[in-house]
Amino acid sequence: MYLNNMKTLKRLYPDIYKIMKSEKCDSNYQILSTKTNHKTLKVNDLGLEFYIHSKYNPLKESQRFFENNYKNNIKNFILIGFGLGYHIEKFLDGIDNEKIFVFEFNKKIFNEALLNMDLRSILQDDRLELIMSDNINFYIKKLKEILSNKDEFEIIFHTQSMKAIPNQYKEIKYLLEEFRMKKKLVGVEELLIENFNSNIKNVDGYVDNLFNKMIDVPAFLVSAGPSLDKNINELKKIRDKGLILCVGRAVKALLSNDIVPDAIIITDPYDIVYDQIQGLNILIPMIILSTCNKKVALNYKGKKYIAFQNGFKNSEELANKNNYRTVETGGSVATTALDILIKFGCDPIVFVGQDLAFSEEKTHSEEANHLNVSNNNTLRKVLDTNGKYIYTSKNLFSYLRWIQNRIQKEKSITFIDSTEGGAMINGTYVLCLKESIKKYCFEDISDNINLL
Repeated sequence: MYLNNMKTLKRLYPDIYKIMKSEKCDSNYQILSTKTNHKTLKVNDLGLEFYIHSKYNPLKESQRFFENNYKNNIKNFILIGFGLGYHIEKFLDGIDNEKIFVFEFNKKIFNEALLNMDLRSILQDDRLELIMSDNINFYIKKLKEILSNKDEFEIIFHTQSMKAIPNQYKEIKYLLEEFRMKKKLVGVEELLIENFNSNIKNVDGYVDNLFNKMIDVPAFLVSAGPSLDKNINELKKIRDKGLILCVGRAVKALLSNDIVPDAIIITDPYDIVYDQIQGLNILIPMIILSTCNKKVALNYKGKKYIAFQNGFKNSEELANKNNYRTVETGGSVATTALDILIKFGCDPIVFVGQDLAFSEEKTHSEEANHLNVSNNNTLRKVLDTNGKYIYTSKNLFSYLRWIQNRIQKEKSITFIDSTEGGAMINGTYVLCLKESIKKYCFEDISDNINLL
């Protein structure tokens, strides 16, 4: 079987053949028989232990994978992960003349497929192109080439194969994970449109009107990370000498400590986000994203400013029509808030409660309904502000990368990390909140704050 596979590989994919002909078996990759007498692959590598395919019924699993991912209006599929080929075979059985580009990053997995599965029919199929290399730049070039030349495409992720992408390709893995998270929003497009159509009728102003109106105003972006519990009371000292913009989840924590933020920002499209302000008798100015859950704008009594974001067609069209400037969202409320503060002209911008990781194995501050994190198998490690490793999730890591990239674009603004814990944010100066307030909050800026 292996010789036949390699012979076919040599004829059709000579470059991949050269890579694979010297590949050896690895005891961390173990072929096992399933309860249906099919083969599966158990991986014990990269700090994880998992199966590439079902240990019960790989054929049933691959059929479900096809049904969940195939779209009959798409002509080109980019599939991340070859595995043992079960799901590839199902795709080829189920499509007509569509093209499948299969990216495999783990040679050890593909070697097991060559040794244990008859891959000839898959490799010989004209509708399939297999992409493998030892060079990260080749993968990037190939991916760009496919995306630029194909009008209709769908990127499909074989989840277990994503787990097995080697560390040498981690930058591609991170980009793919970020793309995957954004892709999930497509499924809620109807909800986003519904929220958008309601919100544009129930706001008092546009956040665009505040851009460049707070030049050199020190701004404190308050999130609800676990470290907020350490220094929340320091925020009382800011008073009228700095702008406090807090995310919705941090509002109740601030108010319960007699701290009134200057503005609140809420961006999430789901009903649960309304719980963050429900029952609060406050009139604090609020910034909402155009696709924010409509209950917020419908029920909140304070002044509401709407932000139109890039990446959502309806928002972009309305903004262009009325000459409003749009904002970058970055996938979270804190990333959106950062872009808005930059556009306000604020300097410095100080992060508070922005852990971007599970400090003390918690998801949020005590007063923001935190959860404890005990299972670290699906998490990744990053350096914290003390130079030690800390766990974070794929989502939080994506936001960390976005924030770092956004900071890098601004050469004239100072960014301070006063979270006093959490992940290290490259591009920031680490300073405790007490010192940040002492250093930057020295004059009354109430006239600027009253613009809200």
